[in-house]
Amino acid sequence: MKKLLPLVLLLFSCGAWAATPASGTRETIASMTVTLPAAWQREVRSDGTIVFVSADAGGQGRSEVQLSHVEVPGIDTTTAHKAIWSEMQRQLADSTQQQSGQSGRFEWSEMEALDRTEGRRFWYRLYTTKEANTLIVVLVVANTTPTFRNRLTVMEDALGKAQFAGAARATATGATGDVPIVESQIHIETRSISLTSNVLTDHVLFFQNGIAVRTGFINGPRECYALLPVANLSSLPLNYGRWREDQAARALDIAWQEGPAWRLVRDGSAWSLGGKKLLKFRPIDGAKFNGTYAYRPVGDQPTTLKLTADGRFEALNLTDPMICQTGRPAAKNGNGKYEVRKWTLFLQFDNGAFTLLPLKIPDDENLQDVTKFTVISYDFSRVQ
Repeated sequence: MKKLLPLVLLLFSCGAWAATPASGTRETIASMTVTLPAAWQREVRSDGTIVFVSADAGGQGRSEVQLSHVEVPGIDTTTAHKAIWSEMQRQLADSTQQQSGQSGRFEWSEMEALDRTEGRRFWYRLYTTKEANTLIVVLVVANTTPTFRNRLTVMEDALGKAQFAGAARATATGATGDVPIVESQIHIETRSISLTSNVLTDHVLFFQNGIAVRTGFINGPRECYALLPVANLSSLPLNYGRWREDQAARALDIAWQEGPAWRLVRDGSAWSLGGKKLLKFRPIDGAKFNGTYAYRPVGDQPTTLKLTADGRFEALNLTDPMICQTGRPAAKNGNGKYEVRKWTLFLQFDNGAFTLLPLKIPDDENLQDVTKFTVISYDFSRVQ
């Protein structure tokens, strides 16, 4: 049996299938509970992947639905999805009919491709969604087009009705276990490989309880930093570390979960690492807005946020790629109160719903009268 992606999912296998029918139709993977047809047969592989197999009448059309999850702190859903999909493309061959889209809270990509090991072609569709630091992965594989389309119809319905136990139930007034950030820096590292170079840029966040987190960004945060789980950790995820201050040496020591330790030394008003200064990452807590701000995509409806100085908002046409996943349905239209905390815009709707957006405000903006801001890669400007 061939592994397609370590710790996440396995390739379709035409070996022996489980002969015992599943005892029930409800299956829980991480925080998601999904209901699948009782006739599908269930097996659990050695890496924990749960597999449901089925065959059409006559046995010509066969399929697998694989359910798995993996911890991916510091990585947004789109980046994780693309990484898995790229690895699948690399290990398969001669892929055709590729397409991608969004189905509710799930991102998906599909293709027809050759499994070199089996010497046969299969259809693949990958679904992913993220809740807190957990990426939930669903892979649908079938050996005929009709079977594939049939299984997709079933899975679209099942995933649309899936229930999520909120692992990160943040509120606008503060989540249980919320830990303040006491220092924030931007670290830039240039790595040269042969004649090329890679520039790696991280936000480095120092939490009051001694946890440090470094997370990559592009234009701004790609996730809601207010949702980062840092309280009561028994073990550290990837890109996490523990920091302590050496006051006598005017230094901060960080023991990262992986990679070499850092010693940051006070350099005037800044910190330096190995003689190279880090940049200050400006906190934006308490930022105020006064106007209507719009993101205007080409060929599509604009998204607008009316944010007033008294802390009220009106949202129109927010989209899934803008919104952080909290395990609860996110509202996209309506009115309520807003708050800015930990580079996160909290929208508390009057009907009780919450929607969270990762927020960047340019350094040259007045935080008491913001005229423009960015949500992930979506640029909003004040229009009135």
